[in-house]
Amino acid sequence: MLVYELGEDRFAIIDGCRRFKAVQELGWKVVPCLIKKDIEPAEAAHLSYVRNTEREGFNPIEIACHMKAMRDTFGFSLRDLELKGYGTPPSIANKIKLLELPEVVQSQIRKGELTIAHGLSILRLSNQKEMERMAKRIVEFEFSAKRADTHIDSYLAKGKRKEAKSGGTGS
Repeated sequence: MLVYELGEDRFAIIDGCRRFKAVQELGWKVVPCLIKKDIEPAEAAHLSYVRNTEREGFNPIEIACHMKAMRDTFGFSLRDLELKGYGTPPSIANKIKLLELPEVVQSQIRKGELTIAHGLSILRLSNQKEMERMAKRIVEFEFSAKRADTHIDSYLAKGKRKEAKSGGTGS
């Protein structure tokens, strides 16, 4: 396990949470650890993320949650995150935007039914109900991201045409 010192014989786990839980269940009182000295919580969070991504693939929503936490909790800018290897500022911002999607749609991205590109296209819709309906349609008809984007363009254009018609024949 990899830990860092919080002070006064207190430590936080950077890597090895599952192992720690397993040895706790076995009743162990002492666990061998590597102690990372002089590390800030923000750097520990980043290191934990890096270690976990080396071992298992995170889905885009998990990655977005981590990036948002790095920004909101530790004050990292998009540029700071870029320098840490998370991608370009626009790609980081786009991933974080996915967290604005309804939970149902986020779940479809987690499962791999929808991609990041699908999610970003769906975000162009004005409300949660439309987003959920469109996501269901994209999955049902197995639209590629490009096809989904074109479909959403048509849907939005149709809505604008309806608004123009009803707006012109009012009072």
